[in-house]
Amino acid sequence: MTTTDVLDELQDLANAEPEQQPTDTQEPDAVQTSEGDDTGNNDADTPTPDGGVFNRDETEQPTDGDIPSGDDALPPTDGAGDSQDTGESDNSDILKALDGLDESVGDVDIEPPKALSIDEQYEEMTQKYQQNTTALRNFNPSHGLPEISVNGKPLYELPTEQQDEYLTELQDQGKQSSYWEAANAIKQYQSNQGLYQRAYEQHKAEEQQLITLHHVREYDEVQKEFVKQVPGLEQFIPQANAAIEQRLQSDPNYAQQCLTRDGKQRALAAQLKRQGAFDQLRQKYGPTKTAPPSAPDANVSSKKVPAANAKRIWTRAEIDKLTRAEYAKHEKDIDKAMAEGRIR
Repeated sequence: MTTTDVLDELQDLANAEPEQQPTDTQEPDAVQTSEGDDTGNNDADTPTPDGGVFNRDETEQPTDGDIPSGDDALPPTDGAGDSQDTGESDNSDILKALDGLDESVGDVDIEPPKALSIDEQYEEMTQKYQQNTTALRNFNPSHGLPEISVNGKPLYELPTEQQDEYLTELQDQGKQSSYWEAANAIKQYQSNQGLYQRAYEQHKAEEQQLITLHHVREYDEVQKEFVKQVPGLEQFIPQANAAIEQRLQSDPNYAQQCLTRDGKQRALAAQLKRQGAFDQLRQKYGPTKTAPPSAPDANVSSKKVPAANAKRIWTRAEIDKLTRAEYAKHEKDIDKAMAEGRIR
């Protein structure tokens, strides 16, 4: 149902004709009571809510002239006190109120509050955690309480039995002022300790939330890296996330492996592979196009040509195959290669 429908129903309800009230002022039939006459008058005392009694004759009864009836019971209409009642109510105030509400809204669309990103949630949680850590470190349950020592030890640090003995001793000595001061201080100290314990437990829960949020944030970064490298993976990631989440809940070892960033990358890649995401995207993008190898030049040897400044590495078999003239030509290089260990 739209807002317009609701307003229409409200307007129909406001315009509905009220039920006509009876204007007959005829006295009701007399009721026979256990006491009094059949006219309905009862002179017996009537009990009051507080247990007392009052006599009907003593109460002020309105006369017939004081009771408005008929047209006199209705308020006069604006500017027409002697106008005749038409049976229709004046709904102008209601309609004006509806118009005012309608105009106050206007055409402005009320947008819901913007959801925080994972990074914003993490920063907000980190700041809150650090503030609470500082507050807990500085918390002192005895702050503002009177310093009361018993045998050189603070009263608040004593066992409950010794605290009770100290309070009993103050009572026996008639030191009521000191007794109440110590009793109230002990009670306030215990209350402060309970407050600290609740704050500490909440702080530990926030710590776990912060750790969880850290892993969620890190995993979100891993997903973004994957999608940036391979556009199209985003359509497979929701299914992968559901499978990973299910396994995290049932396999503690798997959850332990996913604590690191590298573990999150491997877990996501493995799940995407199981889903066949890589194969489907390979078909989409097709094989990598490379230039076909050119035909080898007949004048160029297929052997690798050493760089210009690279020193030649000789082999025993290669040296044995040299003729006397070739050996004489390369003799200095061979001797140098032998000294430098370049002969295999």
